[in-house]
Amino acid sequence: MRLLFIATNFPDAQCGIGDYSYYLSNELAKDNFEIFILTSDKKEIRQNKNYKVLPIIKKWNITALSVILSEIKNIKPDFVCLQYTPYGFGRIGVPFWIIFLALLTKSNNIKFLVTFHEVAIKVNFNPRNIIIGFFQCLIAYLVALLSFKIIVTASYRSKYFLFLENKIILIPVGSNIIPFKFNDEEKNNLRAKLNANKKIILSSFGTLAPYRKHNLILRAIKNISQKYDFNNFCILFIGSHNQKFKSLLEKEVARLNLSSYVKFTGYLSNNDVFKYLSVTDIFFLLNTDSSPGITTKSGSIAAAYAAGLPIISTGGSAEAFFKDGENVFFAKSQSQDDLEVALWKLINDTELRRKLSVGAAQTFRSQLGWDVIATQYKEVLI
Repeated sequence: MRLLFIATNFPDAQCGIGDYSYYLSNELAKDNFEIFILTSDKKEIRQNKNYKVLPIIKKWNITALSVILSEIKNIKPDFVCLQYTPYGFGRIGVPFWIIFLALLTKSNNIKFLVTFHEVAIKVNFNPRNIIIGFFQCLIAYLVALLSFKIIVTASYRSKYFLFLENKIILIPVGSNIIPFKFNDEEKNNLRAKLNANKKIILSSFGTLAPYRKHNLILRAIKNISQKYDFNNFCILFIGSHNQKFKSLLEKEVARLNLSSYVKFTGYLSNNDVFKYLSVTDIFFLLNTDSSPGITTKSGSIAAAYAAGLPIISTGGSAEAFFKDGENVFFAKSQSQDDLEVALWKLINDTELRRKLSVGAAQTFRSQLGWDVIATQYKEVLI
């Protein structure tokens, strides 16, 4: 079977969509799928011995349509698989031309499959936001209507596709952080490097952003340290970060007098990210402004599962994937007080941390490995 993936980025360009397409394609290629990747014209993008990478799209707008249709004509794929985010295919996030791509692909008797990594922005009372959000939803619905199947990476996205439930398939996002053997001696050496021997290491991985409320964790751990005279901890913010948000967080760290406890690793290779995650005792990720809380679309959460970590979050989740007390630990609410209670319990309860760690590792193997994700795709394609 011949597959054409359309993705705005591909390794070595840094991009979650590119990583997703890369790992998925690697797994599908093992089963003799003939794969082509149509992606951006960037010098960082490399070829792959298992399939053909076509870095030929200079701009993702209406001018790309004729280039894509020409490649479809040459390749004659059985499926065109679009990895979709609205801002990936249009500067202001309303890529109407994608509708014509879906329509023309279908009219040529080629099955069109779309994976929605994002559907639309969260609408607020800003008039511009309302207009863009409306058109994003309209584009997504029309593309979904023309698609053979609709893959969503988080269950709450199904709400955008009323009356198309029979087309929807939930496939979580896997991790671009791939587990490997990292022995106890190596872990102890890294802990020593961090000056964190016999300390509780709390970490978070991924882009710093206001909606993740990292300052809430900082204030919670500060209050815990004062209430219980607890200073045996280290907080790691793993990965590269937007300088604006990092500066704001550093100011909060200084205000709380936590500078000696907090470390920002900066950009790390995928293997080094896994090493830092491997020495983590408690992983935290808060999505406090999102109604479903943490979701299966998060590569950062997938990385924590890949490392088999006890994960703490707030607000619960609408997704059945997350099982409180088994593969994640939720504070009762998104309040700082409830977060403190949950965090202090997890710090002191080593058996609970062990249980959550085992549950996370099992969840990764059964639901988040790329072999599992590829199998779910194959069930759609074959």
